[in-house]
Amino acid sequence: MILLLGTDKLDETRPVHRPHEQGSMPAKAAEVQQLFDDKAATWSTKYANGGALSGRLTRFRRGLETLIPAPASALDLGCGTGDLAREFSQHGYEVFAADVAPRMLQRARELSAGLSITWVQLQAGWTSLPFSDGRLDAVVASSVLEYLDDPAVALRECSRILRPDGILLFTVPNPLHPVRWVEALGTIWIRNVRDRAYQAGSGRVRRYVDYLRLSRNRFSLAKWNAIAREARLQPISLGRRSGITPNPLALLGFRKGL
Repeated sequence: MILLLGTDKLDETRPVHRPHEQGSMPAKAAEVQQLFDDKAATWSTKYANGGALSGRLTRFRRGLETLIPAPASALDLGCGTGDLAREFSQHGYEVFAADVAPRMLQRARELSAGLSITWVQLQAGWTSLPFSDGRLDAVVASSVLEYLDDPAVALRECSRILRPDGILLFTVPNPLHPVRWVEALGTIWIRNVRDRAYQAGSGRVRRYVDYLRLSRNRFSLAKWNAIAREARLQPISLGRRSGITPNPLALLGFRKGL
């Protein structure tokens, strides 16, 4: 089922991606979709006051407001249960929100009654977005790119749908944070003992194994910047500190070239 509101705002000359049958999806993309669909029922609680992800709402909104004040149009790419999308909508933005996980989108719609948000169902393994060239002022992606088969393709699409001088904000695992050093060791461990970990581990251990296996694009910040530059996106300084930072997620900002 495709979940769309206000489809007249989308580019109907480009494909609106419908979910494949499970068997025809790229294998890793199908696993990522399932990973997040399984979290849909409780995912939004992480954004509640005191929740593990509550700080993301303010972090992204302040970044967006500083670079592209409302009124402006923004896509929440990989929107999950729509928490960022609702935050942007309530602060005056025209919001589009897209995800590959249908249960996440269904939950997002349930939680967003009364708000004017356009929901877009993407297929797992998508390679194009159903927006015309230069349609949007901003794109945000919260912890999405590390799961994609080809993040360079995704960044080129984000660049294409941004207007000249438009803004892209995204978070990726921060390789300068100690927790990522531990996860790097965990990834090596998984390559050697994954099957045994599944057999002996609890459900929590298995979920962590799946997370480390699927969150696989753990690039340096310099490499993310290089990939973005190839997509005509120029890095913006967001005041990050050098060295070890207190946040395990790095927030990166880019402006589309004229």
